[in-house]
Amino acid sequence: MSFSVKLESDTFTVEPGSSVAVAVEVTNSGETSDHFELSVEGLDPQWSAIPTPSFRVEPGETIVERFFLKPARESDSSAGDYPFVTKIRSLESGDSKTAQGVLEIKPFHHLSVDADPRRITISGAKPENTFTLTVMNLGNVEQSLQLFATDTDDEFVFEFDRDQVVLPPGGQVKVGVGVTAMQKMWFSSTRLHPITLSARNIENPAVAASVQAQVEQRPLVSPGLLGVIVFAFLLLTFWIVTIPKAPVVNALSINPSSVMVNDPVKIVWRTSHADSVTLIIGKRTIENQPDSGEFTFQPDEAGTFGVAVYALSGKRQSSPREGELKVNVPEQVPDPKIEDLSGPSKVKCGEQFTIRFRVNDAVTRLTLEPIGTMDPKSSSIQVTSPNSPGTQTYTLIATNAEGKVVRREIKVEFEKLTAAKIVKFSADPLEVDPLSGLVTISWQTAGAFRLELSYNGQTIELDQNGRRDIQIIQDTEFTLTAYDIDGLTATKTVSVKLKEEPVAEPTTGGGGVTPPPLDPPGGGSGGGRTVNDDRDGGNAPRRPRPATTSIGN
Repeated sequence: MSFSVKLESDTFTVEPGSSVAVAVEVTNSGETSDHFELSVEGLDPQWSAIPTPSFRVEPGETIVERFFLKPARESDSSAGDYPFVTKIRSLESGDSKTAQGVLEIKPFHHLSVDADPRRITISGAKPENTFTLTVMNLGNVEQSLQLFATDTDDEFVFEFDRDQVVLPPGGQVKVGVGVTAMQKMWFSSTRLHPITLSARNIENPAVAASVQAQVEQRPLVSPGLLGVIVFAFLLLTFWIVTIPKAPVVNALSINPSSVMVNDPVKIVWRTSHADSVTLIIGKRTIENQPDSGEFTFQPDEAGTFGVAVYALSGKRQSSPREGELKVNVPEQVPDPKIEDLSGPSKVKCGEQFTIRFRVNDAVTRLTLEPIGTMDPKSSSIQVTSPNSPGTQTYTLIATNAEGKVVRREIKVEFEKLTAAKIVKFSADPLEVDPLSGLVTISWQTAGAFRLELSYNGQTIELDQNGRRDIQIIQDTEFTLTAYDIDGLTATKTVSVKLKEEPVAEPTTGGGGVTPPPLDPPGGGSGGGRTVNDDRDGGNAPRRPRPATTSIGN
């Protein structure tokens, strides 16, 4: 049985709390009636409602079944795209097919704001108080909110712990809101001021929420208490004016408090009611300094030194304000060292190659020119050679924390690649019977403009592909050279050995000595050139030698 499944659309848009109908078109292409089951995968099961989970389709019939997607109106139904799969399964054969769709959930906004407590009290003795503002995002999209506070009488200054918050769907945050009266109430009845605390979306001001709260403002003092305060104030003022004040060191700053030998240190002080200042640094005393000022000290030895400042007024001396100065010996920074730098001396154009290096731990900055800056902890870098031949110098520059520099360089020569390729070059056999001396040379090339075969001082030209029989009388090395259109070459070599000719044992039975077989004159096949060597008459015995093949580019 065969059937097909198709959705009426690829995308279905819905707002949380609402539903959208999804139409599924099922066509029975088989020859018999089939019973199908519909299911939805990839979404929260509570979001989908399938009125008819199973149905029957007659042969050649196409029906449209609908199911509904209804995400709940809550913050968990985040705005965005949700891919899902509609699965139709044949209850007769068990086969199933799917159609993919995307549920696009629209954003909705719902903010909630609350204040705790709803009423605070501000008085002359307590000019500040605090609300705790709770902001909740009950929508399904992230909210970037600006927090505000206003009062109808414009009597207060509001200060938020943070005036902007970002809330994810379902998130909430508590923010402290400090309330300060701009003017204190000296003589007045208690007042109740309404205020409004608000949260508003920065990008969409229409999305906002607020809460009403109250500030109860009380007067500072009663008239009777005010008289007592005025009298006490006048008495205190008289005492302050008439009684001389003792000198005081208000502040002492040592900047920096830890230095190296011969580094400058700035010592700053501030005093009250002083005529002069005495400064003591370790065993050194500096007198007659201004009541507020600074002194630059340059230590010439290492150690920990106490610093004390005394304020003087006439014969009166204040208690000291003390500090501590640590003087250290500068650390010896090791010299940078390039322990290794290596790379290939020759590289084919367009190929990648590796430059390897190693530096000591004193190196804080490492540069390979003309490549750029590298991590001193690394040990190699991959470099792509240029497309044109030439020579490039690579310089490794190592620098330590003090700025000392060492350099080391290598040179790489870039060679142009030949377009000629020797795909195959072989000899058969690699050990030749000396009676025949016949060897078959086979070759296959690509991109070659001209081919040459060299052996035993001879050179012959060949076609791009082929084979040739050649007769040899000694160990022979064949070299195939392929030239491209630019004259660049590729070579391969194969070596062929002669087997040792067995030495005949003399016989005494009236037959005389049996001579060894003579080398027959061979002939080349396939158009090859035949070479004969009769220097030993073909009768000299030969010692066996192993056959070897040498192939090179």
